[in-house]
Amino acid sequence: MEHLLIDGYNMIFSDMELNRLARHNLEAGRTRFLEYLRSYMASKKVRATVVFDGQMGMLAPDDISGRHLKVVFTEGESADEYIVRRARRSRRSEQLIVVTSDRAILQEVRAKSIPTQTASPFWKRIRQTVPQRKQQVKEITSQEEIEYWLKQFGDESHPIDDLPFWDSEESV
Repeated sequence: MEHLLIDGYNMIFSDMELNRLARHNLEAGRTRFLEYLRSYMASKKVRATVVFDGQMGMLAPDDISGRHLKVVFTEGESADEYIVRRARRSRRSEQLIVVTSDRAILQEVRAKSIPTQTASPFWKRIRQTVPQRKQQVKEITSQEEIEYWLKQFGDESHPIDDLPFWDSEESV
């Protein structure tokens, strides 16, 4: 089974949507990336280890890791060092592929003849599967179910300007 060793922040900051999101809320960027990755993994037979520098934010590795997904927040070493060290220890039978666009990591692992993939083509692989999964979710929701929930919560939108703490004169 293919095992992806992924440079987490490299992937997040190489994508325009996630880059924008993570600059405002790093945890939200990580969470969104992991959602995309899980969707991709659901349609493929792969395992993945996603490596992030330090424990920045609130995500707990045990809460977000799963059967074929391991999330690592490095301590005492950078994510780059962890990825290189982990790649060097891999066995051929593991079918490891390092996913990053970091030139230093790529140079180091390619020197050991370990397969790599840069962020851009890997994002293309993910994007080919994610829209299909979203489409499947849309088809599950029936018109009857939508009407039920609209009755429960109302179908009128409430603009944020109507909230008492909002001052519409202030610029955001």
